[in-house]
Amino acid sequence: MPIHDRVPRRSRPLRVGYVLKRFPRLSQTFVLAEILELERRGVEVRVASLLPALDDAEKVAVHRLRARVDVLPDGAADWPADRWPDGLVAGKTADGRARIAHWSLALADLWAHEQIDCLHAHFGSDATTVALTAGHTMGRPVSFTAHARDIFKRYASEHEDLTARRTKIALADAVVTVSDFNRTYLSAIAGPGQAGKVERIYNGIDLAAIAPGPAAQREQGLILAVGRLVEKKGFRDLIAACAALRSADIDFRCEIVGDGPLRDSLEHQARASGLEGAVSFVGAVPAAEVASRMQRAAVFALPCVVAADGDRDGLPTVLLEALASGLPAVTTNVAGTPEIITDDVTGRLVEPSSSGRLAEALASILTRPALAERYGREGRAKAERDFDITTNVGALHDLFARYTERFDRRASATLAAE
Repeated sequence: MPIHDRVPRRSRPLRVGYVLKRFPRLSQTFVLAEILELERRGVEVRVASLLPALDDAEKVAVHRLRARVDVLPDGAADWPADRWPDGLVAGKTADGRARIAHWSLALADLWAHEQIDCLHAHFGSDATTVALTAGHTMGRPVSFTAHARDIFKRYASEHEDLTARRTKIALADAVVTVSDFNRTYLSAIAGPGQAGKVERIYNGIDLAAIAPGPAAQREQGLILAVGRLVEKKGFRDLIAACAALRSADIDFRCEIVGDGPLRDSLEHQARASGLEGAVSFVGAVPAAEVASRMQRAAVFALPCVVAADGDRDGLPTVLLEALASGLPAVTTNVAGTPEIITDDVTGRLVEPSSSGRLAEALASILTRPALAERYGREGRAKAERDFDITTNVGALHDLFARYTERFDRRASATLAAE
């Protein structure tokens, strides 16, 4: 849309189009929290989902959202190869490229008259490719937030993955990522002159909605773990650590909240280790129930690992929630987790894939109530300093406004020169 045909942005609230692979999604409640905070700030949001929500979406409090959510029609579209920027769809099959083209054209058509100021995608994969392509078609600037799987997992060849990621950084008007670890990595792979485009903004949590659980209400010996039952969460190591706690005569009970493809094998591991009754698999539950369980647990465990395909956690939201709840946590030194947990200050940090060290760290908290209480206090203070959603989404809001204004100035200058 030509710049002179648009309503001047200063005469109305900023309008941002969010592009997501699936929305809502139980494992990505941080996206909902981010949009809700933007709406609280007066931003008008439109949401486009490439695919329908999964069954677990009913556990997400999406009713609080004012934004309209549209699921894009699936299909295929012809898109000449020379219209794709070099490398943007590297590693994609012909069918994959046709699907991306169809979504991109459908999105540009859907938002053609919405006066969208900028487009923002979460995860630097298909959602970002669609946002970049549609944004170019619409003549609007685009940003994306890079998390973990989207920048570390091996999808095609190492060269094709790197090329696609570098191209997306180059084409985007701004790139957000959720940890300093990620920012260092993305800055290193960005092309010449592009590293300064990458900005770290931590995910935020609503601290007003999370009160630290009183020590008196915590259930002695209760270990809580929350996450999808996939390799990168390291739950195999947690079960092995529980077996070590049992051998050391440590009184405990472990609840694992979440679901995923490894559930059957993890349950089998627990049974084979003689942990029936000591380790329970709760399944996926709404965020409110997770918060309630954090109020009564004695320690939180998230022993992240780097999966065989390179996938890993970036900045686990559940760890932020544990800190805000005053719940001492044990995690591993993977990607952004050391930016959340400082060893022996806000919890315990151990090396990944070390069930023995994990067991020792859990035991140190379970058997020392005063230490657990200190970690809980320090964790809450850390959450207030670094992970307040009001502050962090405020930084994102400012970023949207800055790069949109910069884009419009360039577009106006170009029109004036014609």
